[in-house]
Amino acid sequence: SKLISSLYDIFVRMRVDMRLGRDLHPTEVSTVAKRKAKCAEAISKLLGRHVSPDKAPTVSIVGSGGGFRAMTAMSGAAQGLHETGVMDLCTYFAALSGSTWYLSHLYTTDGGPDVYRCAEHLKERVSKMEEIMQFQNADNFVPTIYGRYLEGLYISLVDLWECYLSSVFEPDKDKSGPRKVSQQRPHVESANHPFPVYTALHVAEDVDTQAFAEWVEFTPYEYGIANFGSFMAIEDLAASKCRGVVCRKFRELDQTFFIALWGSAFAASIEVIAANTMGSAQKTLLKTLLMGFLDVTNLDDMRPFAASLPNMLFGLKRSMLWRVVHSVHTVFSGFQSTARRLSNALLGGDDDQTDSGTASKEVEGIKKGKKRRAGPQSNPKAGKNRKEDAMMVVDGGLAFNDPFPPLLRAERHTDVYIVFDFSWRNDQTDYPFGEYDKAVEWAEAHECKLPKVGKEYAKEGDSGWAKAKNDLKEYYVFEDESDCDCPIVVFFPLSNPSGRVDVDPFGKAYGTTHFAMSADEFEKMKELNRYNAKQGFEAIKKAIAKKVGV
Repeated sequence: SKLISSLYDIFVRMRVDMRLGRDLHPTEVSTVAKRKAKCAEAISKLLGRHVSPDKAPTVSIVGSGGGFRAMTAMSGAAQGLHETGVMDLCTYFAALSGSTWYLSHLYTTDGGPDVYRCAEHLKERVSKMEEIMQFQNADNFVPTIYGRYLEGLYISLVDLWECYLSSVFEPDKDKSGPRKVSQQRPHVESANHPFPVYTALHVAEDVDTQAFAEWVEFTPYEYGIANFGSFMAIEDLAASKCRGVVCRKFRELDQTFFIALWGSAFAASIEVIAANTMGSAQKTLLKTLLMGFLDVTNLDDMRPFAASLPNMLFGLKRSMLWRVVHSVHTVFSGFQSTARRLSNALLGGDDDQTDSGTASKEVEGIKKGKKRRAGPQSNPKAGKNRKEDAMMVVDGGLAFNDPFPPLLRAERHTDVYIVFDFSWRNDQTDYPFGEYDKAVEWAEAHECKLPKVGKEYAKEGDSGWAKAKNDLKEYYVFEDESDCDCPIVVFFPLSNPSGRVDVDPFGKAYGTTHFAMSADEFEKMKELNRYNAKQGFEAIKKAIAKKVGV
């Protein structure tokens, strides 16, 4: 074994497929430089004075999770930003869960990114979801999932979720070919659009995500964990890896797999599933299918928006269930997590490949009741657990619903954030900054700067939100007047204070786990957020001017 290890080191380690370090991907660096030059021109036009690229503030869009509600709302917000010219000022666009569904489709729209064509496509597909949920093409699901199993890939509910999303978004992919995340590159490299960043979480089995989780970032070029200083090509997500080397290639997964992974908040307890199925035979079969790979005992502390399985499973036909159970049950047998397992590129890696590995010890400590020690991203305290053959990836919203971490990296320093938070609330008078507060807490723990919610909007106290909710706004501005280096945040909650659009944004049609929406319901949610985004134009302009020093 020592001889084999030595030969491996001599001949294989000369080629390392994993990119080490926290520097950005070379193509991202060059593309962002071109993008910033174009943004500087747009900012100069906006402010009526010349602003050089090195003096132009970096403006980033942040889109939250929220399932089809977030996807629909983001399609309207993007139109509002486009119509006011704000989109031309933005360098980055970070998305989480439902917003990733919009962003990824925007960058793979036929003919190139177009906020109007993309919205029309999504509306047309979403309005047919009730028909799609009848699972007329369910026979295709089994070969897809079972085929991956035979090829040696890990399998989870994400794969079943992907089959459903593929039916929604790409019904003709057998004819036209499936979209790939890497196909976004030509549109990104044109520098005519913000650079997209998608997010998820790396978690540990049997440990709550609030106690241990690392943010995973995805771009059209690579995926990785900045805190570990390790990145792999996006095409190699499914490949088998060891010591930073791809040992066995696998075809690039379809974009629908990635949006299923990024928006995988659909795990449910068996009790919830059984309560919504259509008879005792279905209950027994569905339970048999799912028990193999759902750890029911650990689902009670899932985030509220992950409280139930998509309605798609509720309407499964008995005959289809029999076929799935017969063919696939053994595939899932013994699977004990709702996260998606991916091959661990650092398996067997040496300590000098990345930062010293303490993640494994931290996880064991957390299981024993110890608190995790948070370190700054510029000098991380955590490394990758090299003994695990797989990394566990799950919806980023299980930590918090606003994808700030990739943009809080020093390498992507942002001066102005335009945040669209479509998180679920009981109604629009409920406190809307809960997820943002968690992002601020994360930033403080990692020694990053993010302004707190102003006292006039604070959750506690009679002079805070208790008073502000009586005068709702389309947007709110957060900044730290005492720190000129702290970014300014223009925050758009999901809200309809003006009533100009006849829609209740927290109505039944827009529930996080409600997957049927009419064309009219889509249009109303889109128009509401288009209007709200346009109302924030002057606030965004003022924030940019302040960062320029005007």
